[in-house]
Amino acid sequence: MIKSAIRKLFFWRSDSGKSDITILYGGKSGNAAFVAKEAGKQFVKHGLAARVVNMSSYPVHLVKNEKMLLIVASTHGEGDPPPSVIRFYNYLFSQEEYLGNLQYSVCALGDSSYEFFCKTGKDIDERLNELGASRFYPRADCDAEFGPNAVSWITGILNQHLSTSATEEITIKTDQEVHYHNALIKEKYRLNEGSSDGIYHLVLGIDSLQVSYQPGDSIGVIPQNPCELVTEILKTVHWSREQSVIFDKAEFQLGHLLQNKLEITTLRKSVICKYQQFAQHKQLEELISAEDQLNAYLGEHDLLDLLIDFPCEMNAQEFVSVLPGILPRYYSIASSQQCNPAEIHLTVKQVQFNVRERTRKGSCSTYLNQCLQVGTQVQFKLMSGNSFRLPEKSDVPVILIASGTGIAPFRAFLQEKELQKSGDNWLIFGEKHQESDFLYQKEIKKWLNHRVLTRFDPAFSRDDENKIYVQDKIHENADEIYQWLNKGACIYVCGSLKMGMGVRQTILKLYEKKHKGESEVPGFYLDRLIGAGRYREDLY
Repeated sequence: MIKSAIRKLFFWRSDSGKSDITILYGGKSGNAAFVAKEAGKQFVKHGLAARVVNMSSYPVHLVKNEKMLLIVASTHGEGDPPPSVIRFYNYLFSQEEYLGNLQYSVCALGDSSYEFFCKTGKDIDERLNELGASRFYPRADCDAEFGPNAVSWITGILNQHLSTSATEEITIKTDQEVHYHNALIKEKYRLNEGSSDGIYHLVLGIDSLQVSYQPGDSIGVIPQNPCELVTEILKTVHWSREQSVIFDKAEFQLGHLLQNKLEITTLRKSVICKYQQFAQHKQLEELISAEDQLNAYLGEHDLLDLLIDFPCEMNAQEFVSVLPGILPRYYSIASSQQCNPAEIHLTVKQVQFNVRERTRKGSCSTYLNQCLQVGTQVQFKLMSGNSFRLPEKSDVPVILIASGTGIAPFRAFLQEKELQKSGDNWLIFGEKHQESDFLYQKEIKKWLNHRVLTRFDPAFSRDDENKIYVQDKIHENADEIYQWLNKGACIYVCGSLKMGMGVRQTILKLYEKKHKGESEVPGFYLDRLIGAGRYREDLY
């Protein structure tokens, strides 16, 4: 009965005689799945047969049999395909079969504040074209606020497929009707006294009847922007906090909007392009045209920099029209609900750095670590981490590789493993100094003593003249890691993008050294691990 209901939901047929449409999706946050399913609903509404399929479960060899293929794909890390897309992506780039009978279109999801904006979708689009497939409709590149472009893409495909422009206006709720929960800040303390970077442990009290989570899940928190940044922006544009403006069809005071509703601590290309429509600034136009320089600017600057560097005469309403709504920031849950039924634990690093003699602060880390006091409430939404789960069988060995706050989900994993009392667990953890940065030291030592952890290899990079990183620990213990992999171990990697790429390269070198002269390319070995769910990443 359940299977039948699922089939009805995601495999639609019509009696109209139209060609079948296959909609493939892949991503981590759920946005790709949401757009694909919304597209499917619209197609069936207009009498078109369609099926919506996660790329991770799609038989890739069947692509040659498709007539109409729509692809919704996000980009992960340094322009990489996310885990659910890798198998399909690699298949396209490893075969040369002519796809002349295929029509397709791609909706690429990304964030223009990152260098490799929508790269996975762009790659798939270009590769399908190289293989002879025909673009039925131009690719849509969607920024973090993906709604408008996604709607235009769906509408355009419908109009073209139906040979009409009379399709009624499509609307989709891009918040995906996600329910926000209330939590109470029960406890908050610093984990690394004496360190240059502040990292805090937060305990949120939740209603366990309303909120159910698993190790590997995350929460999204809508932050408040730093007060000092809002003040400086208002000084620069010479408007008062009480200035009335319209946002999202409602009237607000400008100060409230900048504090609570608008994205001001980061910049995206789409924001700069909108701003340039009012500014008409020659140097800004040159910056937009120079991709490398623009990416560098986006990486280090905020809205205040843009206003100072490229002054513009505009009114407050025009100013607000340029800015996107503030987006949630995501944090891995650092606790197991089996151990903490009415709590969610977080590990939050204070984002703070200096550029051009001004201190920049992360909006959400400042909100959680410095603004919210114990006893106050915070709203959050739960994000499923289906691609970052412990093995179903508790006796499967796991190798956990983390740097910094990447330890958070592994704390949840190890709390769960302590209850399971089975399986070998190996933690490789990297930070700067053992004395000040050994996060969750007491718990790790307890897990070692109780044999929850079979092995623990720390890498404190600043305690020795020769800097040691988690990659070095993998290299040092290559034989043992390979033995674990041969026993079916799963590898989990959590931390910075740079660390994650370094770990990948080290694993590839490990395989190459062990299998020198063999035909399989090391990259294919890693792809096989990923495809089997034995190599999982959560990078940021």
